[in-house]
Formats: sequence, C-alpha cells, structure tokens
Amino acid sequence: RVSASSLRAQPSNSVKIITAHHQDDLVETILMNLIRGTGWRGLVPMSAADIVRPLLDYSKAELVSYAIKNKLQWVEDATNYSAKYFRNRVRSAVATLPPDFRRQILELNQNQTILRTEIEQILIANDLQLAGAENFLIEDLLGLPENVAAEVLRAITHKMLTTPQLKRLKNQLKTAKSGDIIEAGGNLRLGIYQGRATVSSLS
Repeated sequence: RVSASSLRAQPSNSVKIITAHHQDDLVETILMNLIRGTGWRGLVPMSAADIVRPLLDYSKAELVSYAIKNKLQWVEDATNYSAKYFRNRVRSAVATLPPDFRRQILELNQNQTILRTEIEQILIANDLQLAGAENFLIEDLLGLPENVAAEVLRAITHKMLTTPQLKRLKNQLKTAKSGDIIEAGGNLRLGIYQGRATVSSLS
C-alpha cells in the first residue's frame, strides 16, 4: 500500500512527472538492457531526477491484488500480450523468474545506484571542470577512479562514443605523445600537445 508520505508535494519551483512504473517494469528494463549488452548505466534505469516513481517497491502481483481487494478498475493495453514486442517477451520471462534470481537483479540495481552516487560525489568534491571541456589535462583524467574517468570522458566527448570506443580512447590517452592525433570515432578527434588533449569535430 502506498503511503501519503511517499507522494509528498514537490517544491513549487520544481516540476516533476509521476508515473505508475512498478517493480516488474524495473526488472524487465534491466533484463532487456542486459540482453542488449548494457554498460553499468543500463543497470540503473528509471532514475531520472525529474520523474517520480512511487510504486517501484511494489510488484505487479501486489498492485493487482490491492486493486482487486479494493474493487478498483484499471485498463489493460491489448498490445501488452503480443509476442511481437521484445518487452512483452521479456515480461513473460519475468513472470516466471525464481525469487532468488529476481532478488539478485534488484540487488544489482541497488549496488549500481550506489556506485553512480559515489561517482557523482567524487566529481563534485574534486570540482574537476572536465566534463564538457574541449581542452583538458590528460593526467587529470587518468588520475580519476576507473568508473569516474569513464563518465568524465563520456561527457568530454559529448556522449557521442560507444562504451568500446571510450575504453579504446582512454587506453590511447595513456600512451599518447605530444603531436599525436587520435581518431576517437563519433566524428571526433583529439589532438595531443604537451600533456593536454583538445577535442574537435572532423566535419
């Protein structure tokens, strides 16, 4: 049962969207991302700061049971049962997941959420001024913890590179010499000069 406190009004200067996503939706999305070969970001879906999802702690079965018990009516989208859609096929699998496996997925989500928070805190604490910069000291980037460095490099390259491209670029920066030009992919190149890297577009 959802308590009134979980739906507290937001400050007047912020606008929030409230959705009815539940725990099964979260598990489905994580499994879909894992099947597609996600990075750590795909393990923390439904975490946008401007969207409130007060039902994520409740399974679909719990919500349906509550609705039936309290004689509530709801509308089912007919397409929810079509095997034509990838999410629906995953949904069918989620419905039969062993409790232990489901718990492991939720624990994975929780652990990655903590990791994301730690990354954000490190970025704020160091006031790096790297994210979004087009010119940066390579040693500043390489001196960061692995996951933090990956996030900063993703921001520096305007989120235009895939995870494999980011890993390759980070390795290239480790051995780059003054005068080198690195073709990073995503229509980007990095010029190296005296320990600094400058990001530019190929077009």
